[in-house]
Amino acid sequence: MSSTLSSRWARFASEVAVIVLGVLIALFAESAWTERGERAEERRVLQRLADELAEDSASLAALSAWGVEAERSIDRARAILDSRDTLPGPAQLAHLYAAATVWTLVSPTSTWDELVQAGRLALVEDADVRRLAVAYYDAREQTEGDMNLLGEDPYRRAVVAILPSDFTYGVLTGCLRNPAVPVGNSGANDIWIGAASRADRCELEPAEGVGDWLSLMRARDDLDEALGERAYRLRVQVDQMERTIAAQMALRDRLRTLGYEAAR
Repeated sequence: MSSTLSSRWARFASEVAVIVLGVLIALFAESAWTERGERAEERRVLQRLADELAEDSASLAALSAWGVEAERSIDRARAILDSRDTLPGPAQLAHLYAAATVWTLVSPTSTWDELVQAGRLALVEDADVRRLAVAYYDAREQTEGDMNLLGEDPYRRAVVAILPSDFTYGVLTGCLRNPAVPVGNSGANDIWIGAASRADRCELEPAEGVGDWLSLMRARDDLDEALGERAYRLRVQVDQMERTIAAQMALRDRLRTLGYEAAR
């Protein structure tokens, strides 16, 4: 009797062990499968990130070039409002408008946005990539916020309200932007390079003539002060852009170290 009972317990224990082992093997296999899937997804995500950063790099370069040229036009505009500048009237109006322009980032950030919104940053195993990505996209968001403030500042609002829209559009497309850049390619990194020099040569005039518009702008007592405030805000923006570009370069360098280059 005792021998039979022991035999049954042994058989039962053996069956339980087989079941438990089977469950453990199944769980291990499922975990390994899930891990392989996550690592494959991580590789896709990091490659997409590298590709988007390459596009973003050109957009940042265009924004940085805009900042340099806008600062030059602001310096010129202050002399124009004080009647100290000797450029022809059309060029003076071009600089007054160029000092009021804004430029926004146009490149995609969908990969990073998807990761954040889904709460899946842990999918990226490399801690340096996560840290550098957080630093970069935070800096990028700050850059965009600074540009939004510039888009609403008193100088820009005044200039846009005073000068005819067909004239300012003509200055933007015919004098300021690089004529070598095809229309529609607003992400080209050289679209703004040399804009201030092109404004010096601008010959476009409003339909109503130049003199009255210059007099109207100089008659605004608040415009010079508003331009000074804009100069300060733009300097802050340029400094922030430099930090953003440095943060992006650090992230791209880390991705290259891991073997992720932008697709050609």
